[in-house]
Amino acid sequence: MSGGYRGLNFGSPFFSDPLNGTSGFLDLNNWIVAVKATGSAGQGGNSATLAFTGGALRATLIGNAGVPQQWGIQILATKTFLPCFGKSQFGQLTMVSSGAAVSGMRMGPSALGTAATNGLQGYSVQVSTNDRSGILWRMNDEVGNAGISLVTYGAATFNNGDVLRLEASIGVSSVVLRVYQNGILITTYTDSAANRITTGSPGFGIWSCLGGATGQMDWNTYSGGLLNV
Repeated sequence: MSGGYRGLNFGSPFFSDPLNGTSGFLDLNNWIVAVKATGSAGQGGNSATLAFTGGALRATLIGNAGVPQQWGIQILATKTFLPCFGKSQFGQLTMVSSGAAVSGMRMGPSALGTAATNGLQGYSVQVSTNDRSGILWRMNDEVGNAGISLVTYGAATFNNGDVLRLEASIGVSSVVLRVYQNGILITTYTDSAANRITTGSPGFGIWSCLGGATGQMDWNTYSGGLLNV
């Protein structure tokens, strides 16, 4: 089954999407979109679009300088939602372009994600439009929770054309997260926190700009599925 480069061949994708659709929009038969707003203002301070251009999915998040608002967006592959829910899994994306060099927007593959009571939760590895730095991120389903950075990556760690893969292996007392860049393991992080995430499905995550910044990223060749563990 096609789905792009699969790291060290751990697991097979249940679902693959080239993310170059001709309709101009995501096919909502294949995707679930969950949104969480944080900050001192109510929802609506920023706007978000996900559209196809130049053979890739372009995510654009437009800030409002007068509204100190941030958005977390979790986009889950419908066809992996039930078969992968609460099981060891991976999500993978290819970064086409980091877009405009402005601050405040991050995007990348996610695992154990779900739409939740307070918006969304999940893990994701996210690349910044500002300088191609990145973070390994956990967002919990808690009121007012803006997420926590588990690992940080310095400027220019990631490049256009990179294949990023996030794996989540669920154990009895921890979740082991592994990040691959072009098939090379760059991070192993063991999350044994009381609020670690053990349910959810693969997809990709976005964290929006704050204030007046505008962010834009292009991605393609998504795949996600179970790990062979």
